Amino acid sequence: MDSQVEEIKARLSIVELIGGYVHLVKAGAHWKACCPFHNEKTPSFTVNEERQMWHCFGCNKGGDAFAFLMEIEGLEFREALQLLAERTGVELKPYRSQSTTGGSFIPGEGEYQTGDDERAPSAGVSKARVFGVLELATKFGEKQLWSPVGAKSLAYLQGRGLTDETIKQFRIGYIPKGWRHLADFLASKNFTDSEMLAAGLLIEKEGGTGGYDRFRERIMFPILDVLGRVIGFSARVEPGADESQAKYINTPETVVYHKSSVLYGIAFAKQAMKSEDQAIFVEGQMDVIAMHQAGFTQTVAVSGTALTEEQLKIIKRYTTSIRLFFDMDKAGQTAARRSTELALKAGLRVMIVAIEGGKDAAELAQHDPDALRGAIQGAIPALDYFLQRLMVRYNRHNPEGRRDIVEDFATLLSVMPDVVERSFWLKRLAETVESDEHIVAESVDRAIRARRVPTPNAGAYTPSVATPTASSHTPFTHRSEILRQRIGWCCLLDASLRVLLSQNISESVQAYLSEDPILGNANTLEAQLREAMFASEQFLEQEGLTQSTPEERHVILEPLVRQYLSELTKELQHEALKRIEYQMKQARESGNREEESRLRAEFARVLSEK
Repeated sequence: MDSQVEEIKARLSIVELIGGYVHLVKAGAHWKACCPFHNEKTPSFTVNEERQMWHCFGCNKGGDAFAFLMEIEGLEFREALQLLAERTGVELKPYRSQSTTGGSFIPGEGEYQTGDDERAPSAGVSKARVFGVLELATKFGEKQLWSPVGAKSLAYLQGRGLTDETIKQFRIGYIPKGWRHLADFLASKNFTDSEMLAAGLLIEKEGGTGGYDRFRERIMFPILDVLGRVIGFSARVEPGADESQAKYINTPETVVYHKSSVLYGIAFAKQAMKSEDQAIFVEGQMDVIAMHQAGFTQTVAVSGTALTEEQLKIIKRYTTSIRLFFDMDKAGQTAARRSTELALKAGLRVMIVAIEGGKDAAELAQHDPDALRGAIQGAIPALDYFLQRLMVRYNRHNPEGRRDIVEDFATLLSVMPDVVERSFWLKRLAETVESDEHIVAESVDRAIRARRVPTPNAGAYTPSVATPTASSHTPFTHRSEILRQRIGWCCLLDASLRVLLSQNISESVQAYLSEDPILGNANTLEAQLREAMFASEQFLEQEGLTQSTPEERHVILEPLVRQYLSELTKELQHEALKRIEYQMKQARESGNREEESRLRAEFARVLSEK
């Protein structure tokens, strides 16, 4: 893997890469520019083409191509590695971690995956081909929109106030009426129906005999990922066409399109989010486009779903402050409330943009940009906003009204991770309802406890890694600790399983297992042993094995231990990669280039381990 990193550097022109972000000017043996990472009038940002390095003498940031891409795009090393590998044509060894239930993690959610040779489920189609067919479909739609067949749709977009430049920037297109206009074009470019199905562009006919265009007689809004690749579409029915069907339809879940992590406009908004230190959330594609055209380029929207934790993780790469600009109707306010709870839980600062009169962002951007600017600048803290609405909804001057205000607002406070901030708002709530602060605090405490009540699992038997309600109450911080504990329980219940701990297991995994008081060689205290035995018996009961014979138990527990050991090996590798990644970030921020280089080599070594 280390050689592949060096191969990427050898194939890559750092001047070409950085020149795509800033205007570089040749200055002797170097290239110079104003630094993209801090404000300056005199260029202090230099690029050394021979050494393939960059450095800013103003903010003291610097490094190689990977460090630049990570800094300017808000990427982690694994994402920068994948992007530059694709750019240079270097094929990377894929790494995939499986969860206990057999599911796979996706990029952006904590796992490392590289290469485009992963196959689309049940289709045998590579991700590279899926990206390729989506890009070509986008170009087809763009060409159709600017041809006579797309004149009506183009006039609609222009009538909504969009300039030609904006339409082209967001790559808006059009697919004509007909069953296979797009499919036949893509087939002529050597893409198969299977590849189009895997990309969500076709709907399969009954009986599986081919398919037809999913998007027909619709305006196409391409959805890009954070790296600017087309991953799907949101499509609006052409005005005047058959509007009895759904007004908007989106790409279904595919190998590259995961609705819960999609943010429309993120590819265009991410740099502004960093520079403005805020993200503005609106409801739809037209709102995003209109906001960008009006100069608010830090705007994004969810795509066909409510705001999710995965989307907030992406936002936190660029900013910790968001402004919610949703419609004032009931659905919009419900979405704003739910989004606020999720954002507060994630530790973000949340503001609400409130517009009286029911106008949305696109309407204001087109007809009253000054009012739009004033509304965004006048955004108020979300907790203030919802407390004011509760004061209007309930009567604080009678006991029932006070109770309703406190109980409703307590659900918002219960998600806040910062105790100091929660205490501030708790005091504000008590003052607002003119009640004793300790009484109000009890309601908040009840809301917090209610959120901690676990939901019982349902369904068929599947080994779980959730800690059961045993007396073993050590607070685990890593999934590997839970897996190790479960292996220990199994070995307590069947001592013959200990032999598996030395079969085809790496020394690092064996060392990690030996740190456990039950699995290690150290003398285990009687109290610890008693507690572990009690927990293992609860484990038996949880898995429905209390009435089994030792032989039956062994038949069930042996494959479980093998499964846990396999998962533990992958989990320890994953945790090591995350730890090294964090250390690389610290080394980069402190300017320790030597340590960052050493850690990068260590990252590659760990990644290549089986």
